[in-house]
Amino acid sequence: MAQSARLRESLFEICAYMASSAAGLREEPKDYGPARLLEMLNRLAKIMDAEWKDPFLRGLSQEIEGKSVRLLVTDNAKFYEFVDGIVSKLAREMKKGQDA
Repeated sequence: MAQSARLRESLFEICAYMASSAAGLREEPKDYGPARLLEMLNRLAKIMDAEWKDPFLRGLSQEIEGKSVRLLVTDNAKFYEFVDGIVSKLAREMKKGQDA
């Protein structure tokens, strides 16, 4: 399968995940929304890393996979601290790009 076709397939899967998440969130607990968004971030980071070999996104993906669901089910407050930390990391990385 060509690179472009793989990328399209991966992004299409993200679209399907987003649509099914939107449908499922009607009946799910409110904390599932942020968890699903982190999962989408994780999936997009993997796609972008595969496409552009981005060590920041690779590390972000690994961090999300290692902590997000575990924290959600064990410590709600720490889960949201984790989410805030991810936002801060992304903001710092974006600032680096703007300063370059």
